[in-house]
Amino acid sequence: MTDPHQQHPQAPQPGAQPAGQPHGYPPQNHQYSPHQSQQYEGQQYQGQQYQGQQYQGQGYPAAPSAPRAAAGALGRIAFIIALVALGIRLLSTLLTPFLYTGDYFGVMMGFTSVVGFIVFLGNAGALAVGIIALRRSGPHLPAAIAVGLAGASFVGYLATGLSGVFSWLPY
Repeated sequence: MTDPHQQHPQAPQPGAQPAGQPHGYPPQNHQYSPHQSQQYEGQQYQGQQYQGQQYQGQGYPAAPSAPRAAAGALGRIAFIIALVALGIRLLSTLLTPFLYTGDYFGVMMGFTSVVGFIVFLGNAGALAVGIIALRRSGPHLPAAIAVGLAGASFVGYLATGLSGVFSWLPY
């Protein structure tokens, strides 16, 4: 019998696996490939990897960081489109009273319709591009502002349309 206070560590058996290690993983006799020990120019230590350099077993080049830049550019584009649409809407709002005062009622109706359609298309584009930019990684502030401006404009279109629908009901 053995004394419980004495510890006798058992030496590992050759070829035996440690507890919890399935089927020889990690391999005990791992041989490094010659390409792993190769130094590259400017490499500070062995095994250092650079963007675009293939890792062992990767088989394809590393992805460039273009989506981050693309998301920022899309957000800026959406923001600019939303600002232009807002500026056109404000300019038409300022010009409409001048068209009411003269004998330009027919021109005013056509002007309002054309400007409204252009602003609607601009807001739809800003909303779509802004949502796409928000789903990508990168800066989100310009895209979020564009989505907010375009969304607020669409709420205004909805309120205008519903007020037109409900205005004829009492008659």
